[in-house]
Amino acid sequence: MEHSSHWVNRALLLALCAGWMQGGFIALSDPETMAMLAGGQLHVAKAGPAAGLMVINALAATAMVLFEGQARRLGALWLGLISILGALMVHRFWTQHGVAFTLSLQGFLGMVGFGAAFLMVARGGGGAADEAPAATVAAEPVA
Repeated sequence: MEHSSHWVNRALLLALCAGWMQGGFIALSDPETMAMLAGGQLHVAKAGPAAGLMVINALAATAMVLFEGQARRLGALWLGLISILGALMVHRFWTQHGVAFTLSLQGFLGMVGFGAAFLMVARGGGGAADEAPAATVAAEPVA
């Protein structure tokens, strides 16, 4: 049972990282479009360096999350923080009205949710395989 739990945890971590990995692979396959998106979403003048940083973040940090131990925690911490900061930069729902407000708020909350999930992994909540086994107390014989 423990072996299957390990693979379930791996699959869940992979699913959690899927969006970041997709962004990294898209950026590698179409750098010009990614630079335009990065510049527009992050509201930066020099989109090329921003897109390069997004690729490094997306692929390096997700690879770290898929490893074990300290690398997983550091990668998850980084993606958690970047997800939440990115949500604040991209989804400016407080400047919107009507349907645009609703869509922007929904995107913001989705990214904050991803960030929170990564932060849970970073603090060691990545599943049963990450938790320390409970100590067992031997029962004293009854005389």
